[in-house]
Amino acid sequence: MEKKDFPKGTKPREIFVYTCERIAEPLIPLGYKYRKSKNDIYKKDGIFCVLLFFPPPSALAPPLLLPSSM
Repeated sequence: MEKKDFPKGTKPREIFVYTCERIAEPLIPLGYKYRKSKNDIYKKDGIFCVLLFFPPPSALAPPLLLPSSM
């Protein structure tokens, strides 16, 4: 995979989607599908469903704690 330079002002969502698509690329020939709208890669195999979920970056951020005096 080659390095991609994003122009200044690129939205974080665009970078996130680009990265997920690059992760999914080698899995597509194996029968996996990337769903941009659900942030996941999945494959149905008989009665089983393999799911790789990518939580958006905001879901990984710690909660913001504000002092109660504000």
